[in-house]
Order: sequence, then C-alpha cells, then structure tokens
Amino acid sequence: MSDTPYHVGVQHGSAYRADIDGLRALSVLAVMLYHAEFDFFAGGFIGVDVFFVISGYLITKMVLSDFAKGNFSIQHFYERRVRRILPALLTMLLATTPLAYIFFSSELLVDYSATLLGATWFSSNFVFWGEAGYFDRASEYKPLLHTWSLGVEEQFYLLFPGLLWVFYKFKGLMLGLALIVAASFLAAQVGLIQEAEWPFYMLISRAWELGLGAMLAAALTHPRISAVLVAGLWAELLALSALLAILVPVMTFSELTATPGPLLLFPTLGACLLIWSAPQTRYLRGLLSLKWVVGLGLISYSLYLWHQPALVFSRIFLGEALSVQWRIFMLLGTVPLALFSWHYIERPFRSAGSVSRGRLVIVVATMMMALTAAAGALYYVGLSDRQATAGVGGDVGHDRYYEVVDKTFDRCEKAYLQHRIELWQDIPRCHKSKRTAAPSVAFFGDSHAEQLFVGAESLLDSSSIYLIRGGLPFLGNDRFQGPFRYLEESTGIKVVVFSAYWLEKIQILGGDEFATQLFSTIKWMVTRGFKVVLMMDAPDFGFDPALCISKNKLNEARCDITREQHDGDQAVYRELFIAIAKHPNVELVDVSEAICGQRTCSMLSEGRLLYRDNDHLNLIGSQLAGKLLVQKSKFLSQ
Repeated sequence: MSDTPYHVGVQHGSAYRADIDGLRALSVLAVMLYHAEFDFFAGGFIGVDVFFVISGYLITKMVLSDFAKGNFSIQHFYERRVRRILPALLTMLLATTPLAYIFFSSELLVDYSATLLGATWFSSNFVFWGEAGYFDRASEYKPLLHTWSLGVEEQFYLLFPGLLWVFYKFKGLMLGLALIVAASFLAAQVGLIQEAEWPFYMLISRAWELGLGAMLAAALTHPRISAVLVAGLWAELLALSALLAILVPVMTFSELTATPGPLLLFPTLGACLLIWSAPQTRYLRGLLSLKWVVGLGLISYSLYLWHQPALVFSRIFLGEALSVQWRIFMLLGTVPLALFSWHYIERPFRSAGSVSRGRLVIVVATMMMALTAAAGALYYVGLSDRQATAGVGGDVGHDRYYEVVDKTFDRCEKAYLQHRIELWQDIPRCHKSKRTAAPSVAFFGDSHAEQLFVGAESLLDSSSIYLIRGGLPFLGNDRFQGPFRYLEESTGIKVVVFSAYWLEKIQILGGDEFATQLFSTIKWMVTRGFKVVLMMDAPDFGFDPALCISKNKLNEARCDITREQHDGDQAVYRELFIAIAKHPNVELVDVSEAICGQRTCSMLSEGRLLYRDNDHLNLIGSQLAGKLLVQKSKFLSQ
C-alpha cells in the first residue's frame, strides 16, 4: 500500500471524493481484522488488492490530468511520492526497530534485519519472497510483513510514469494499459499453476491490479464513457453489487484461495465498479461518506503501517494466543497511533510550505541511512548470538537436529522399511545403533518416538532402532506396514518403546476409536512376546521456541506453561494408559517428568532451550527425555 490510497484533500482534476476515503476505510479494516485473526474475516487480505486498484486509479488520474495541462514533471511526481510515503513509513520503522532488538531472538533478529533493510529501500517483497510465505505460522512474528505491498507499488511507479507518457503520446493509452493488465494477469496464473511463491509478492504478477485502476481512470477521461452511468436505481444496484463483490470475498476467501488468482477479479473489478458508480448514487455514496468512515479512510495509511507491529509485539509480550478482547484492544490502540502519525508526520511533510524540499531531503536521507546502519548492526548482533550458541544443542529448528542424527547413527537397511519412509531434507528418518549386534529395542510410533531414540540410545546396554511414520501408528494403517513387518520378522527385539503425539491422534480418531486401536495394537505386540514401554507425551507448549527465547529476554518464566495445563492435555488419555499398563508386559513412563516441575513445564532448562518447535524436543531435550526413560523403565534395565 502506498500513500496514494490515503491521499487527503482535493484530487487532481476533480473535486475531493469522500466515498473513496470510505472505500479505503473498508479495505484497511478488512486487512486489520484479517491480521488480528478474526475467522469471520479470513479473506480480509483482499483489502490490499482493493488498495492496489484505488492507487492505480488515483495516480493515473493525477498524471493524466497533468499531461492534459502540459505541466507534468517527473521530479514533482517523485517528490509527491516521497512526501506522502516515506516520512510516516520511516518513522514506523524507527519505532519498531528498538522493540525488535529487545524482544527478538537471534534467529528472528537476523530475519528482521533483512526485512528492515528491504522496507527502507522498497524491496521487502523480494525479502519475503525468499521466506516461508504470507500465510505461514511464522508470519505472525514478522512486524514488517505488510510492507511488501509498498515495495510492489513503488516499483510499479518507478516504471509507470514513463510507460504512461509513451502510451499517451502515441495515442495508445487504453491498449497499452490493457496489455500490461493482460500480461501481468497471465504471469500470475502461470506462477500459481507452478505452485510458486513469487506471484504473491512480485510486481510482475501484481501489476494487473494497479493496471485495472489505471484503465478505469483512463476510460473515464472520455466523456462518452463517463456519461454512460446515470443516477437512479440502476446506479444504486450496480454500486451495491460492486460492494458485495468486495465484502463477500472478505468473509468467504481464506488462506487456501489462490492469490493473486482468478477469484481476485471479483474484489478488484468490484472496486473499479464502485469507484465508477458511487458518485451517481445517493444511498451508497452516503454510507461511504459518513464522517467516521471517511475519518478512518483519511488515516488509513498510518493505520496500515502501525497495526501489524502492534499485533506482533503484543503476541510476543502477552503470549501467542491473544484473546478476542486483547486483539480488539490492540486494534483500537492503533487508532491513536495512526492519528498522531497523520497529524504530526503525514500532513506536515505533504506540504512544501511546512517542510521545504531541502529539509525533506535531509530528514528522509538521514532516516534511511540510520535505518540501513541499524539493519546492519542487528544482523551482526543476531548472527553473533546465533554463532555463540551453535553446537550446544539448543537449536530452534529441525535442520541441525537431523544432520546430527544422520551422522551419529546408521540408516536402516531393510528395503521394506524404505516404503513411505519419512524424509527431512533428503535424510531418511529410519536409523539404528552403530553397534554390530541386531537391535533388541525398537522405538515405535511417530516423531515423538524418534526423539526418544536419539536421547536414549547411548544410555542403553543393547542395540536399538526407531520405526516411525507420520500418522496413526496402529494396526491396519498401510503407512506402518513396514514397521509392523519388521517387528514380526525380528527375532532380536525384546522391548518396544511406544510413543506418539497422542493429542493429535485422539483429535483425529475421537476418544473411543483411539482407545480401541491403541488397545488392539498393544495386544498385538504383547501376544508376540514384546514388552511394551507406553510413553505419556511431553508437553505441547503451543508456541514456537523462537518466541520463547524472545520472551526470555525479559523473564525466563515466560517460556513456561502451567502444570495444570499440561495435565489437562494428558487427562484425555491418562486413565486409558494407566489401565493398559496393568498388563504385566506393559509399563508406563511419563516423559514430561523431564520437562515439568510441580507447578510449571518449561521450554528452558538452566538457560538452555529444550525444544525445536512447539512439541518436538531438540538434542538437549531428547537427551533429558532419553535419560529419564532409561532410568524409569524396568524393561530396559532387564
């Protein structure tokens, strides 16, 4: 989003239109509610697409007006862009950066430094293109994620005035704009077919939305076209339909909607129709021109700038799962920030009478240089912290974990164990001890069994293997055909350590069916002579370790959950597990004893991180869990 959708005052070539400010208000509210994770507004991200249309319309209208008057100046054009965009944007970046330094872990700080540099120089869309994506979980902790749209727009306007002049000069205005729209739309669809990430962020796949607004502005320069629509019922119905074409996607689209796919034609064309028809309406224009709606539209640029950092840092400070009340409070709290930004930053810098060109250059250049230096400093600090902690096992991701696993243990040899095997970055997730003896202990289940093997193997007196798959580790599941076959054919396996992400399995099957399948599977094991160590699961924290580290900068206890919360998670299967463990060949071990005290469970132990995501232990955590397992299990000591 650029300054253009938030322009105040008389528009070039025509009287000020309050209804467009109303449309801006609608769009920014949609985006804000989407980022605040209100399910009813799951398609609120299309507010950005509507802004693109508005921006393309207003900028093109302004430039064409200057062309017609013969007073267009490229220098003046870019000066207006700088005045309207940079002061407010750079102020937000300067305010956000100290918070990032205080709250962010080394991993997040390195990422933030890249986005800060990108946002400062209008290239953050390229930065985010190289990361996980707009809709992923990690996006909740990217305070500058919303700046990607500014990059798209400003890249567009670096090229657009020259192209527009050529089209205008050679009498091919509509044809030239239509070619831009068609080529960009086609590029977006080709990219989406390839399941690529770049169509969401790149100018080449977003230019068609700005181009639609530009085509509307160009079309309305022709008196015959602008006069087609007359006031009355027809105009009211058309405007209402256009409004619904925006509102319905806001409430029905989701993260699964291909973006910018064909369905985005509904809100973008709806925005075009609304801009065209609203002046000829009475009721809809009146609705969009209500004072409070227009007021939100006037400050919409600042609202857009400040809402994302406010939400991100509130999540970090208060915890990942913000209550509805807190989300509403944070959004409302953004309004005073936006009002301050609009009144004391946006408005003064827009006027050459308030801030001269020379002063503008000095202020903007100083701020950009300061932010560039800050980005470099934060990158250095984050990278130094990350390197200082490397090798201690307190990693927050999966890559290093599996690299260590692959180097430490031998890969499984049986061909049938390779069937539907789990992989991590081409590393097969089936390993065994490097001892020559055949395995006598099998760790069976999913990744929660795998992490127990990693921590326990060196403490065992005998050789071991882990047999895992994603999904349900029960009889009849084809994914586990290989692991069950291995158990049945093995003559050396004496003990099966049975562990999985039980909460997930119960949610998939339901309590009764889960109990039935678990009981039948353990019965199958014990009837074949295996002793079964049934594992109660480690705590699921519900937040990422990187967030834990960020919280820990203020208080280590903020990496905790209550023991009551974890006990509540276990309660859905505890009685069932206790009942099954009454069998003489089944014993029960609770791995959470390695993580939890009497009152709390913590991701940290003596300042060292124990998890690599919300429910998977890292190398240090696996060692703690493995040690507890070996100490508690009577079967493993026999």
